[in-house]
Amino acid sequence: MRLNYTKIVFGGIVVLLLTMSYITYRNLNNYMNEVKWVRHSNGVLRQLAVILSEIKDAETGHRGYQLTGDSSFLRPYYNTLNSIRDDRAKLDSLIDNNEIQKAYADSLNFLIHKQFNVIETILKNEKSSGRSWDQFEVGLLKLGKENMDKIRYVVGKMEDAEEAILQERLDMERDFRLLTPISGLTYMLLALGGLTFLFSRVSEELLTRKKAEKELHKLIGEIADKENRYRSLFERSVDPIFLTDENFNFIDANVSLLSLFHYSKEELLAMSLSDLFHLEKDFLFFQNTISGQGQVKSFEAVLHTNENTKLYCLINCVFIPEGGSISCCYQGIIHDLTIRRKAQRELVAAEKLAMTGKMARTIAHEVRNPLTNLSLALEQLKEENREDGLNQYTEIIARNANRIEQLISEMLSSSRPEELKLDLVPMHQIVSEVGALVKDRIDLHQMKLVMTIPDQIPRVLVDKEKIKIALLNIFINAIEAMEPGMGVLSLALEKRNGKVVLSVSDNGRGIAEEDLDKLFDPFYTAKDGGMGLGLTTSQSIFSRHNIDVDVNSQLGVGTTFYITFDLPE
Repeated sequence: MRLNYTKIVFGGIVVLLLTMSYITYRNLNNYMNEVKWVRHSNGVLRQLAVILSEIKDAETGHRGYQLTGDSSFLRPYYNTLNSIRDDRAKLDSLIDNNEIQKAYADSLNFLIHKQFNVIETILKNEKSSGRSWDQFEVGLLKLGKENMDKIRYVVGKMEDAEEAILQERLDMERDFRLLTPISGLTYMLLALGGLTFLFSRVSEELLTRKKAEKELHKLIGEIADKENRYRSLFERSVDPIFLTDENFNFIDANVSLLSLFHYSKEELLAMSLSDLFHLEKDFLFFQNTISGQGQVKSFEAVLHTNENTKLYCLINCVFIPEGGSISCCYQGIIHDLTIRRKAQRELVAAEKLAMTGKMARTIAHEVRNPLTNLSLALEQLKEENREDGLNQYTEIIARNANRIEQLISEMLSSSRPEELKLDLVPMHQIVSEVGALVKDRIDLHQMKLVMTIPDQIPRVLVDKEKIKIALLNIFINAIEAMEPGMGVLSLALEKRNGKVVLSVSDNGRGIAEEDLDKLFDPFYTAKDGGMGLGLTTSQSIFSRHNIDVDVNSQLGVGTTFYITFDLPE
């Protein structure tokens, strides 16, 4: 309301100033015009006086000549003959816009012409008649006098008319001269009043603004304190927190997220959230959910780090509408469940191993006793009957009985934890020795073995023989998954984030996503005639060494095992 009042008053002052400016301009312009016309009328009067004076001089000069015979008296006459035409033209230009004066001027021009004709005739007659005046010359003198009187009359009429015009213009010039300072003074008073009003309003606004600025600075300080607190919570949170735009491109991320995924701030800000998802279908489901519902709660997904290490994570994310306190579109928190999932897997593996051991011991107990009796009876049968045909069958029975015994022993071995004999061993030595063990099998199937083993790989604290058994099972499985003549087994060692990582890759048939979790289960196998205990044994060995195993696989492309060894402190 107050602002509207100020606008109305200011607008009124501006209108009045513009009006007074126009009035002052008009008065001043009219005054200048009247002054010009006054000067014009004075010019007309002066020009009439000049013309009349020249005619009088010419008249007086020729009369002096007649009386004295002195030709010097004719000088004014001849001067007038030379100048009268220009003076008459100047007068005509001055009265060109006045029809009445132009009519008088036409009469005057006629009379002047007539007067000079009379003088010229008298002078010619003077030369022919001598010094005596004749009757003709006297008549001409009378005619000249009468014409001169008419000239004075016409000039007087023109002067009277111009004097009337002059007086009227002087009156108007006086009126405008009086009005101009009044309008100027009024304009100055209005301007002074407007400036006073504006000064008061500006002073008031400055005080109001100063007060508002103080309040604004106070609010800014409070906001800055809150922002610092929130920023501190954001930066110091143990859970990774991220902010993205509407296209899920990263805007910001805290230290925990950068540390978890092993990216620098610059690297992450050049990425999208989708780059962290291990499976594209998981990100598409996440994107569709938050786009439809505005939030995602407790969404489990597999993410991967800068080193392509898989992390099992729980994601909570919300959409922040435009105009919120945070200039982004999506804000999310990631909980790393990898350790929990690892513990769960190890617990499940331990339970499976325990169940396998219990089942193995039960089978061993239930099978070995009749198997022992069967073996003894078979030996007795072989001693009592030595026929060639019978020996062939007894050998088959003995061979399969030994196979059953061997399988039972493997079951007991895979489920029975043994004491580890830990020692600091060069990791490249273990990999090289296990690679040598499978070299014959690789050559037999016309495959390739590619080993990338740097010299500066640290030693690890492990039971060398047990680790060799675990790795051998994995290498053999990789070989058996590949086509003869086309397979390539790649072994690579590297130091990554303070740990030693062994990558075992093949280009075999691959493993379906839904079967990856069953890979280390007892008795699970995709091979014909396999027992499904090889990888179970490897997992048991790795678990007792606290070694992490991660598997990536794609059908028709191949499989990669990532085996991570902790370095001794």
